[in-house]
Amino acid sequence: MGFGEPNCTGISAPIELSYITSTISILLALVTFPGNLMVCLAIVLDPYKELRTPFNYLLLSLATTDLIVGAFMDPLSAVFHYIEATKLNLVSDKILSHSILNFDNCIAVNFGSTCYRPLHRRQVSAYVQDKAYI
Repeated sequence: MGFGEPNCTGISAPIELSYITSTISILLALVTFPGNLMVCLAIVLDPYKELRTPFNYLLLSLATTDLIVGAFMDPLSAVFHYIEATKLNLVSDKILSHSILNFDNCIAVNFGSTCYRPLHRRQVSAYVQDKAYI
């Protein structure tokens, strides 16, 4: 076996593991979406504007990101693991895995542009692009 050759050809994950991860993804989706939605609504719809502090805006940003992940990525992960468990050979599981990786790449780019805002914009985009495509 040389460098770059696949060493797990023909070996798949145990079926139980796929069902467990699918169940965990569904439970995470059911918990993260309403919880983060309540945090976002509490900060945005505060009638007395007492929650409008810089720290709470940071929490709002984190809750929004978690809301997006809970709404899109957790159900996609559950479907992906269910397809893996039932051994369905669909084209959609390849499309699904590529969309999950693409969404993770978008999250990495967003994280880099948010955390490294004080740097010059060109430096940030070069840094994020290097990290996102590694």
